[in-house]
Amino acid sequence: MGQYPSGVIDWSKGDWQIGTPFGKFATFTLALVDPKAQHAEIHFSTPHIFAGVDVYNDGDADATVNIRPPEIRDVSFTIKPKELRRLRTGWRDPSSSISFDFVNGQSLRFNNLAYRRAQSSSDSSSTYGSIAETLGDYGIENAIEQSW
Repeated sequence: MGQYPSGVIDWSKGDWQIGTPFGKFATFTLALVDPKAQHAEIHFSTPHIFAGVDVYNDGDADATVNIRPPEIRDVSFTIKPKELRRLRTGWRDPSSSISFDFVNGQSLRFNNLAYRRAQSSSDSSSTYGSIAETLGDYGIENAIEQSW
């Protein structure tokens, strides 16, 4: 997928693809290019705070998603079969990249990616993004503002 929006997120070419509305998601989603992949990444061009993502497991077994940046503690989530779950990191510190590790991740779909710019001492506003904002040119229509 490359970099989109330009100057914000690099989608690690070869890890992610745009998926059609699927399962409990009524709008376009993100899916792994290789459903058997155990790892995928995104990179921010400048450090951002990754707040979380919504995940749907269409499989028949539990799936595990471990989310980790190089600078902060990782968080791990188990998503039950047919479960739609909002994964929240609770992070307050910015990071330049986010790694996702999967166990039984072949049936996962992602949406509503939420992140915010790192704040300077003079900037108290929060800006959230989502897959809707990030992939807006592809017709994704989810809310940009997330209540994370």
